[in-house]
Amino acid sequence: MSNSGLTFSELERHREYPLTVLLAEEDEDLRRLLEQSLRSDGFKVIAIGSGHALAQALMGLILGDPANFDVLVSSVRMPGWPAFSALNGLRCAGYHVPAVFLTACPGPDVELLASELGARLLTKPVDLAELYRAVLSRRFAGARMAAELGIPSGR
Repeated sequence: MSNSGLTFSELERHREYPLTVLLAEEDEDLRRLLEQSLRSDGFKVIAIGSGHALAQALMGLILGDPANFDVLVSSVRMPGWPAFSALNGLRCAGYHVPAVFLTACPGPDVELLASELGARLLTKPVDLAELYRAVLSRRFAGARMAAELGIPSGR
């Protein structure tokens, strides 16, 4: 097992087909820590720190930007454009991007919104092994959701 808590075979499969994570976190120190940790275990990371940057990244996905991503990991309370609104907008546009939300203030309302959007919710401070498992499981959940809806991968 690596320091991430994943088994060797899980990490080998992941490294063979590395995921690109769109990491949206307003806290600069936490964003850097998560970015470095994800990169050290073979993930590709696009790190952003504002709701405006999140909106641009998601609009790029809709417009076919080649800097695409596989999984969205976002703080729930992104300044400028909350993550729930962002993911809901994507869902309404027909995009079924797998998502993991991070929150320091879990509660029934937040849990319900995450559940309704098909996203995984993790509580800050984030356990890295739990984050890795959530990212890897969301990738496959998103692929299943798209297949069930008859939507090409990523949309």
